[in-house]
Amino acid sequence: MSKGIATILSDLFDQIALAIFLLSAEGDLLFANRSGKAMIDEGWPVRLVNGVLTGIDASTSEALRKALDKRLLDGASDQSLCLAIAGQGRPGAVGYLRAISAGDTTASMLLVTHTGRPAAYGVEGVASAYNLSKAETRVLKHLVEAQSLPEVAERLNLSLPTVKSHMRRILSKTGCSRQADLLRIVEGARIYFHRPRRED
Repeated sequence: MSKGIATILSDLFDQIALAIFLLSAEGDLLFANRSGKAMIDEGWPVRLVNGVLTGIDASTSEALRKALDKRLLDGASDQSLCLAIAGQGRPGAVGYLRAISAGDTTASMLLVTHTGRPAAYGVEGVASAYNLSKAETRVLKHLVEAQSLPEVAERLNLSLPTVKSHMRRILSKTGCSRQADLLRIVEGARIYFHRPRRED
Protein backbone atom coordinates (compact mmCIF):
# COMPACT_ATOMS: atom_id res chain seq x y z
CA MET A 1 0.00 0.00 0.00
CA SER A 2 1.32 3.42 -0.90
CA LYS A 3 2.12 5.95 1.80
CA GLY A 4 -0.54 8.29 0.38
CA ILE A 5 -3.29 5.67 0.60
CA ALA A 6 -2.19 4.74 4.14
CA THR A 7 -2.41 8.41 5.15
CA ILE A 8 -5.88 8.76 3.61
CA LEU A 9 -7.12 5.64 5.43
CA SER A 10 -5.63 6.79 8.72
CA ASP A 11 -7.26 10.23 8.36
CA LEU A 12 -10.62 8.60 7.55
CA PHE A 13 -10.44 6.23 10.54
CA ASP A 14 -9.64 9.20 12.78
CA GLN A 15 -12.98 10.79 11.83
CA ILE A 16 -14.92 7.72 12.96
CA ALA A 17 -16.34 7.95 16.48
CA LEU A 18 -16.05 4.23 17.16
CA ALA A 19 -12.69 3.14 18.52
CA ILE A 20 -10.97 1.01 15.89
CA PHE A 21 -8.11 -1.31 16.83
CA LEU A 22 -6.21 -3.61 14.48
CA LEU A 23 -4.62 -6.46 16.39
CA SER A 24 -2.15 -9.17 15.47
CA ALA A 25 -3.05 -12.80 16.16
CA GLU A 26 -1.22 -12.43 19.48
CA GLY A 27 -3.16 -9.30 20.45
CA ASP A 28 -0.36 -6.83 19.70
CA LEU A 29 -1.73 -3.44 18.74
CA LEU A 30 -1.02 -2.71 15.06
CA PHE A 31 -3.17 0.41 14.68
CA ALA A 32 -5.59 2.55 16.70
CA ASN A 33 -7.63 5.45 15.37
CA ARG A 34 -8.08 8.72 17.30
CA SER A 35 -10.96 7.31 19.38
CA GLY A 36 -8.97 4.18 20.11
CA LYS A 37 -5.92 6.16 21.22
CA ALA A 38 -8.16 8.23 23.51
CA MET A 39 -9.46 5.03 25.13
CA ILE A 40 -5.92 3.77 25.63
CA ASP A 41 -4.81 7.12 27.07
CA GLU A 42 -7.75 7.02 29.49
CA GLY A 43 -7.03 3.40 30.35
CA TRP A 44 -10.70 2.51 30.01
CA PRO A 45 -12.33 0.27 28.79
CA VAL A 46 -9.10 -1.10 27.28
CA ARG A 47 -5.44 -0.69 28.11
CA LEU A 48 -2.12 -1.24 26.38
CA VAL A 49 0.27 -3.45 28.33
CA ASN A 50 3.67 -4.14 26.73
CA GLY A 51 2.17 -3.48 23.29
CA VAL A 52 -0.76 -5.86 23.83
CA LEU A 53 -4.35 -4.60 24.02
CA THR A 54 -6.00 -5.84 27.20
CA GLY A 55 -9.20 -5.26 29.13
CA ILE A 56 -9.57 -3.22 32.31
CA ASP A 57 -9.45 -6.31 34.52
CA ALA A 58 -8.33 -9.93 34.39
CA SER A 59 -11.71 -11.35 33.34
CA THR A 60 -12.17 -8.87 30.49
CA SER A 61 -8.58 -9.42 29.34
CA GLU A 62 -9.15 -13.18 29.39
CA ALA A 63 -12.39 -12.85 27.38
CA LEU A 64 -10.57 -10.77 24.75
CA ARG A 65 -7.67 -13.24 24.65
CA LYS A 66 -10.05 -16.21 24.21
CA ALA A 67 -11.94 -14.42 21.45
CA LEU A 68 -8.68 -13.71 19.60
CA ASP A 69 -7.53 -17.33 20.05
CA LYS A 70 -10.86 -18.64 18.79
CA ARG A 71 -10.61 -16.45 15.69
CA LEU A 72 -7.12 -17.80 15.04
CA LEU A 73 -7.83 -21.50 15.72
CA ASP A 74 -11.18 -22.16 14.09
CA GLY A 75 -12.10 -19.02 12.15
CA ALA A 76 -15.01 -18.35 14.46
CA SER A 77 -17.65 -15.95 13.28
CA ASP A 78 -17.61 -12.32 14.35
CA GLN A 79 -17.98 -11.94 18.09
CA SER A 80 -19.43 -9.34 20.41
CA LEU A 81 -17.73 -8.73 23.76
CA CYS A 82 -18.77 -6.88 26.88
CA LEU A 83 -15.72 -4.81 27.81
CA ALA A 84 -17.22 -2.85 30.70
CA ILE A 85 -20.53 -2.71 32.56
CA ALA A 86 -22.00 0.72 33.21
CA GLY A 87 -21.44 2.02 36.72
CA GLN A 88 -19.46 4.41 38.91
CA GLY A 89 -20.16 7.30 36.56
CA ARG A 90 -18.97 5.48 33.44
CA PRO A 91 -21.04 4.09 30.56
CA GLY A 92 -20.80 0.47 29.54
CA ALA A 93 -18.58 -0.52 26.62
CA VAL A 94 -19.02 -3.21 24.02
CA GLY A 95 -16.63 -4.56 21.45
CA TYR A 96 -17.12 -6.29 18.12
CA LEU A 97 -14.30 -8.54 16.91
CA ARG A 98 -13.86 -9.45 13.26
CA ALA A 99 -11.06 -11.36 11.53
CA ILE A 100 -9.12 -9.78 8.69
CA SER A 101 -7.11 -11.99 6.37
CA ALA A 102 -4.80 -10.90 3.58
CA GLY A 103 -2.75 -13.69 2.05
CA ASP A 104 -0.92 -15.46 4.85
CA THR A 105 -1.42 -12.59 7.30
CA THR A 106 -4.18 -12.88 9.89
CA ALA A 107 -5.25 -9.99 12.08
CA SER A 108 -8.39 -8.89 13.85
CA MET A 109 -10.30 -5.66 13.93
CA LEU A 110 -11.88 -4.69 17.23
CA LEU A 111 -14.54 -1.97 17.19
CA VAL A 112 -15.37 -0.51 20.60
CA THR A 113 -18.15 1.88 21.53
CA HIS A 114 -19.68 3.17 24.72
CA THR A 115 -23.26 2.12 25.26
CA GLY A 116 -25.89 4.85 25.25
CA ARG A 117 -23.73 7.24 23.22
CA PRO A 118 -25.65 10.00 21.41
CA ALA A 119 -26.29 9.20 17.75
CA ALA A 120 -27.06 12.47 16.03
CA TYR A 121 -24.00 13.25 13.95
CA GLY A 122 -25.23 12.06 10.53
CA VAL A 123 -25.32 15.20 8.39
CA GLU A 124 -22.52 16.98 10.23
CA GLY A 125 -20.36 13.88 10.21
CA VAL A 126 -20.81 13.27 6.49
CA ALA A 127 -20.18 16.95 5.76
CA SER A 128 -16.95 16.81 7.75
CA ALA A 129 -15.82 13.47 6.33
CA TYR A 130 -16.40 14.47 2.71
CA ASN A 131 -15.37 18.12 3.03
CA LEU A 132 -18.74 19.54 1.97
CA SER A 133 -19.07 23.31 1.80
CA LYS A 134 -21.50 25.15 4.09
CA ALA A 135 -23.95 25.55 1.21
CA GLU A 136 -23.70 21.86 0.31
CA THR A 137 -24.20 20.92 3.96
CA ARG A 138 -27.37 23.04 4.14
CA VAL A 139 -28.72 21.34 1.03
CA LEU A 140 -27.90 17.91 2.45
CA LYS A 141 -29.55 18.75 5.79
CA HIS A 142 -32.78 19.82 4.09
CA LEU A 143 -32.63 16.90 1.68
CA VAL A 144 -32.63 14.48 4.62
CA GLU A 145 -35.69 16.22 6.04
CA ALA A 146 -37.57 16.89 2.78
CA GLN A 147 -36.18 14.20 0.43
CA SER A 148 -37.25 16.27 -2.58
CA LEU A 149 -35.05 18.75 -4.44
CA PRO A 150 -37.94 21.14 -5.29
CA GLU A 151 -38.87 21.24 -1.58
CA VAL A 152 -35.22 21.85 -0.62
CA ALA A 153 -35.10 24.74 -3.10
CA GLU A 154 -38.28 26.19 -1.61
CA ARG A 155 -37.07 25.84 1.98
CA LEU A 156 -33.71 27.49 1.22
CA ASN A 157 -35.21 30.10 -1.10
CA LEU A 158 -32.91 28.96 -3.93
CA SER A 159 -33.58 28.17 -7.56
CA LEU A 160 -33.99 24.50 -8.44
CA PRO A 161 -30.96 24.59 -10.83
CA THR A 162 -28.80 25.93 -7.96
CA VAL A 163 -29.93 23.11 -5.65
CA LYS A 164 -29.32 20.56 -8.42
CA SER A 165 -25.82 21.98 -8.91
CA HIS A 166 -25.08 21.60 -5.19
CA MET A 167 -26.51 18.09 -5.33
CA ARG A 168 -24.21 17.09 -8.22
CA ARG A 169 -21.18 18.27 -6.21
CA ILE A 170 -22.37 16.40 -3.09
CA LEU A 171 -22.85 13.18 -5.07
CA SER A 172 -19.42 13.61 -6.67
CA LYS A 173 -17.67 14.22 -3.33
CA THR A 174 -19.37 11.25 -1.62
CA GLY A 175 -18.94 8.91 -4.57
CA CYS A 176 -22.69 8.28 -4.79
CA SER A 177 -24.58 7.93 -8.03
CA ARG A 178 -28.09 8.28 -6.59
CA GLN A 179 -29.83 10.33 -3.93
CA ALA A 180 -30.96 7.11 -2.19
CA ASP A 181 -27.33 5.99 -1.76
CA LEU A 182 -26.46 9.38 -0.28
CA LEU A 183 -29.31 9.16 2.23
CA ARG A 184 -28.11 5.69 3.27
CA ILE A 185 -24.65 7.11 3.97
CA VAL A 186 -26.16 9.84 6.16
CA GLU A 187 -28.28 7.34 8.07
CA GLY A 188 -25.31 5.02 8.58
CA ALA A 189 -23.17 7.95 9.74
CA ARG A 190 -25.51 8.88 12.57
CA ILE A 191 -23.50 6.83 15.01
CA TYR A 192 -20.11 6.60 13.37
CA PHE A 193 -18.67 10.04 12.72
CA HIS A 194 -17.36 12.48 15.29
CA ARG A 195 -19.25 15.72 15.70
CA PRO A 196 -17.15 18.11 13.61
CA ARG A 197 -15.03 20.68 15.42
CA ARG A 198 -16.57 24.12 15.43
CA GLU A 199 -14.63 26.95 13.84
CA ASP A 200 -14.22 29.92 16.19
